[in-house]
Amino acid sequence: MLINLIFLIATLMGLFFAPVAHLRHFFYFLHQDCLHLVPNSFYQGESQTLICGSHILLKKNLLQTSGLIHLLFIYGFQISLVQNISKRLFGEQYLARNIFSFLAVFGILAITAFHPASLRAASALFLRELSSQKKFFWSPLQIAIFSGFLTIGFEPRLHESYALLIGWIAAIGFCFFLQLNWLLKTLLVPLIIFPALSGLTLAHPILSFVFAILARSSLLLVFIFSIGACFVSQLTSIVDIFWQKSFWFAEKSIEIFLPIQTRTHFSLVQFWVYLLLLMSLFLFLENKNEMADKQHIQIGEVIFLDD
Repeated sequence: MLINLIFLIATLMGLFFAPVAHLRHFFYFLHQDCLHLVPNSFYQGESQTLICGSHILLKKNLLQTSGLIHLLFIYGFQISLVQNISKRLFGEQYLARNIFSFLAVFGILAITAFHPASLRAASALFLRELSSQKKFFWSPLQIAIFSGFLTIGFEPRLHESYALLIGWIAAIGFCFFLQLNWLLKTLLVPLIIFPALSGLTLAHPILSFVFAILARSSLLLVFIFSIGACFVSQLTSIVDIFWQKSFWFAEKSIEIFLPIQTRTHFSLVQFWVYLLLLMSLFLFLENKNEMADKQHIQIGEVIFLDD
């Protein structure tokens, strides 16, 4: 009931007041400051995208063709980092922790011009904290699903944002496969993303797996170096080497895998049908597993009492 009320309020605000659009306009100077802070280099656009949510990319076509472009928007990592830092700093002091998290997350949103990936990650953090503090016991999968709808509620036009939809599918996949090890998750999540992604990229599924394994972990590292380069210019050369090698690898991989690509195309309606079917399937399987676990516990209790 509460989650429905939250969605209703968010949707009404999004439709009648467009708070995100106003906030984006009002705090746009912070996004511009972030762009100017990134040092000049041949791959400045890529670093600006990684840190500030810019859409100015030197090698945009190559990134789209290889399927690497959707991995650049790692703002969920930044917001999760804020949550972990706030917990370490303030522990069970919920008021201080919530104030710190709110200010830090809002800063990330403003710097990235309220990028859809940032908004969804911030919505997920809000719902996770609400569930934890109020003991609602929402599962990570439910929170991942709710977060996308809440984001669209605050800015309804984002239902057309492929950046949001692809990131949403990835979040749902990671939460559903939460119990699996890192390698399996990294292999399975690109598999469920690919049907939707294949209409926007020429990347072969094998290429998507390769980039998911290699690029995701490396991007977190280069993200740290890119921020460091904003204050220590000598680090810029290290960041440029990363982009240079990444693009070389992407070009060579495309030459190998592109000839055997089978391309499909999802319209926006088909994308939403796929997303809703995926949500329904994962929720059904999660509920089925929970019911099975409860039955095992009850059987165990009966055996214990009989003994």
